[in-house]
Amino acid sequence: MTPKRCIVVGASGRLGRAVAAELEKRGARVAGTHFTQPTERTKKLDLSRLDDIEAVIAELGRDLDGADALVVCATSASASAEPKFDRLADIVPSKLVEMLAVNVAGPILCARAFASLPGAAPRNIVYVGSIDGAKPVPTAVPYATSKAALMGAARALAKELGSAGILVNVVAPGLLEDGASRIVPDDVKREYLKHSASKRFGTPEEIARTIAWYALENTYTTAQTILLDGGL
Repeated sequence: MTPKRCIVVGASGRLGRAVAAELEKRGARVAGTHFTQPTERTKKLDLSRLDDIEAVIAELGRDLDGADALVVCATSASASAEPKFDRLADIVPSKLVEMLAVNVAGPILCARAFASLPGAAPRNIVYVGSIDGAKPVPTAVPYATSKAALMGAARALAKELGSAGILVNVVAPGLLEDGASRIVPDDVKREYLKHSASKRFGTPEEIARTIAWYALENTYTTAQTILLDGGL
C-alpha cells in the first residue's frame, strides 16, 4: 500500500509534534513547517507573511512528490503585546491583524496551495480549531473570533473544493494539558473542569489520533467541526 503524503503546518509545536508523530506511526510520509522551533524535517513558515505560503507549501509538496493531506496546527493565541488571555483592553491592533492572518487568512492560503498539488482523491484538509470558536465559553474575544472564522472558511472551502475530491473539516479541542492552553487563567481552567463531563483536560496525543484519522482515513465527512472537549 502506498504511504499517504501529509503536510503539517505548525509541526514543531506541542500539538503539531504529536500530530506528525501519529501520522508517521500510521505509515504516512510527513513534511512540515515550523515558526520558532526548527526541526530536521520542517521548513520555516510564518503564517502572518501571507506571500510566503504558496512557495513553502509547493516546496513541501515537491519533497513528498505530491500531497494527500494537509493539517494546519499553527495558531496565534494572543493579540496582546505579550502572550496572555486577552481582555479587550489588552488588544494591540497590529497584533490583532497578525492573529487573524495566522489563524484565518494563512490557513485559507495553505488550502489553496495544497489544492494545486498532485494527489489522488479523496484528499483531506484538517484545520485545528478550538472550542472557543464553537461554544459560548469564557474566552478571549480575538481568539474566539479567529477560530469561528476558521470554521466558516472550512465550510465554504468544503463546498468549493468538493468537486476536486478534497474534504475539509475542523477538529476543535477544548482545553489541553499543554500547548496554547497554558495562557488560560487558573480560574477559567477551574470553571472548565467544573462543567466538563470528563473532569479533566485533553492531551495533545488524544487530539492527534482524531486528526490523523481525518487526515488519512476520512472519505466522506466534510464541512464539519468535530468538538473534542471532554463533554463540556
